[in-house]
Amino acid sequence: MLRDFLADLRTAVRSLRREPGFVLLAVLTLGVGVGSTATVFGMVNQLLLRPVSGVPDPDRAAYVTFEPAPGSHLRHTELNTPVSVADFEKLEAGADLLSGLAAYTNDGSWQVSTDGQHTVVAVTELIYGDYFGALGVRPSEGRLLRADEMLGDPRVVVVSEKLRQELFGNAGQVAGRTVQVEGQSVTVLGVAGGGFQGPRRDIPAQMWVPYSALALYNGFSPEDVEARTEDMQFLVARLRPGARPAQAEAQIRSVYQGIAGADPDDKYRHDVVPLLLPGLRVPPEQAGHIRASLRVFGVVVGLVLLIACANVATLLLMRNVTRRGLVATRRALGASPGRVARSHLAESALLAALGTAVGLLVAWLIAVPFAGQRVARGMPALAGFRMDVRVLTFAVVASAVTLVAFGAVPAMLAGRFDLSGALRVAGGSDTRRMAGVRRIMSAGQIGVCITLLTAAALLVRTVRNLYAIQTGMSIDRLATVDLGQPANLGAPSALPDVYRELVAGVKNVPGVDGVAIDAGGPLASRSSIAIALPERPDRTMSALIRPVTPGWFDVVQLPMARGAPFRDGDWRPGSTPVPMVVTSALAQRVFGSTEVVGRTLLLNLGMEGPQEARVLGVSRDVRLPDEPDRPLDAFFVPLSSFPFKPVTLVVRAQAFDQQVESGIRQAVQRVLANAVPPALTPLTSQLGDAFPDQRALGRVLELLSALATALASVGLYSVIAFSGAQRRREFGIRVALGAENVRIARLVLADAAAIVGIGTGAGLVGAYTLSILLADRLYGVAQVDPISYAAAAAVFALVAAAACWMPTRAAIRADPLETLRDA
Repeated sequence: MLRDFLADLRTAVRSLRREPGFVLLAVLTLGVGVGSTATVFGMVNQLLLRPVSGVPDPDRAAYVTFEPAPGSHLRHTELNTPVSVADFEKLEAGADLLSGLAAYTNDGSWQVSTDGQHTVVAVTELIYGDYFGALGVRPSEGRLLRADEMLGDPRVVVVSEKLRQELFGNAGQVAGRTVQVEGQSVTVLGVAGGGFQGPRRDIPAQMWVPYSALALYNGFSPEDVEARTEDMQFLVARLRPGARPAQAEAQIRSVYQGIAGADPDDKYRHDVVPLLLPGLRVPPEQAGHIRASLRVFGVVVGLVLLIACANVATLLLMRNVTRRGLVATRRALGASPGRVARSHLAESALLAALGTAVGLLVAWLIAVPFAGQRVARGMPALAGFRMDVRVLTFAVVASAVTLVAFGAVPAMLAGRFDLSGALRVAGGSDTRRMAGVRRIMSAGQIGVCITLLTAAALLVRTVRNLYAIQTGMSIDRLATVDLGQPANLGAPSALPDVYRELVAGVKNVPGVDGVAIDAGGPLASRSSIAIALPERPDRTMSALIRPVTPGWFDVVQLPMARGAPFRDGDWRPGSTPVPMVVTSALAQRVFGSTEVVGRTLLLNLGMEGPQEARVLGVSRDVRLPDEPDRPLDAFFVPLSSFPFKPVTLVVRAQAFDQQVESGIRQAVQRVLANAVPPALTPLTSQLGDAFPDQRALGRVLELLSALATALASVGLYSVIAFSGAQRRREFGIRVALGAENVRIARLVLADAAAIVGIGTGAGLVGAYTLSILLADRLYGVAQVDPISYAAAAAVFALVAAAACWMPTRAAIRADPLETLRDA
């Protein structure tokens, strides 16, 4: 058997060497199909299959998140479920199927320095419970924080290996050394090993501080620290050996129901249930969306691979026809149909090996435009095409399956025909029997191509509409400057003065038309809190909170529908009741058609119980790209009353040239002398970053549509050219009998028109089917958009005309004397 296999391989090599054109076309076709598929599998590998670094046995670790309870009115976008210290300890004590439970929050970017001058910015997580134990992280130096140290000494930190390198370079032991964090001298307790950067790959952390650090950096008393709830945003756990995820989740839900039942007035707790997601790979709130995005990617590249498969099968079938004489001779000399089939399969195996190599190169080329780009919301940017065992195995299997599946039929048919007829004539009757198969394959390629072209057009129009979304604000000539945590700015009591000084300093920069401060920028992610009417405090609803400084509405040019925005007197912290501005959508939801200005609401801030807030005005509606069809249920409050959030300068300028940018940086550094030089980010670029799914999928479809169009046009050309070559004698006779060129061209084009017509019809049906998968990613474009569908059909009509031009020209120029002589 081995000798036969090696003999077949040697025969296959000799055979393929005699047909370099066929080999080149087949390998390139296969490479494009396998390469596009391998590219998307590489994306899946990076985003879904690779666990976070530094966590041993990641399948025993799990995210613990919350979802709306059955029958709840809440949406996933409204979930904001912090856990208090007391509730956390009840969960930890009651869930004995867990060997560890921890809470953490991403506390933004903190400034760290070893000498007070060389400052770096590190994403920092505030942790509580057995954080490192639950994740199984081991130190590469020193030791890590323990569960019993969370409310102890706040002047300790754990750093990542990356931050250690940035701060200390190749210095020796760093555990026990002192660094300055936000102006406070603290001790490096240890270094988290294994490349660990936190359990969330979308926001890699570089430093960890105990929960008691709230007292050190934000000025809370120890009693305030234990009473806070909004900083316990995320939970992670580790299952005990033998415990199943479903059992652990049921236990956590039972414990949480007991906690919620002890406080019947807290309606929000009754509207959510815990959810345990094992395997630290995808942030829980993004898992469904990311899988949906990659599912669409998979469908798209599967269609491209289908075109490549059909092209390979067509090439093999046509090659079989041209080699009928050779195969017939081998059959006449005693070769069995099985032996002929094995030799063809050996050739397919060689083509598969070459196609895999070319496919990996094509995958790398396709991935180049996506390197450093986000293809899914809430996930890190892609690192280009990363080769590993999984990707290589996938490429080999895809290539082998393609050629086995689509090369098996031509191989089986290669030796099964009328031997005497094949030796006597060129096998025209057999050719006619297979012509229908080739036409069907070509029509299928055209259908897939038009499907992809239509989907690409739908997404191109969607992205254009998203860039033109009416946010309610004027984002042209707006930019933001991230100032980080208020801890960077000084003590909480001094923050209003620092805010004023920053605004005044930047406003004096030549070319700046206006400046204000908010929490994260006009397009930033939002936090929601519970609000209620004073007369019905038990009936709470969720609304988005947006802390801003006076003047913010003028800077972003968000007009008021009624009432007035904040005044300069609203800088004052601790105002009672808290002044607020609500959006028109929230005003309608809460108050209906009644008068709004002057009404009072209760804000459940989680620290000191409900606080009263009085409506000063109602703004126009605000829409953001992640939910463009739904105006935000949001309200604005003075930033001085809620200073403990990352803050951002919002600047409006005539133009953000180098002089203006330099002036803004200098103005900021005059107030914050030790701050890292801030970067200026135009809001238009942030708008593009707000819908990475549509942009990435649109680019993938544009690229793969071009490849599919090329493959389908080559397939159409091959079928029409081969059919024309087989009918060469017929065309010669017709010309000899006086047929005009138009008549010959009509015969060729009629064949092509039938294929293109069937393919176009199938493609439009396929486009509608694919548009159903894209429905939640389309904006301002109907699933059946006439412009997109017509554009796709028109584009391929032009491509088809170009593909048919040379076969038609060859048929018209057929020499009747030469044709009749050859006959």
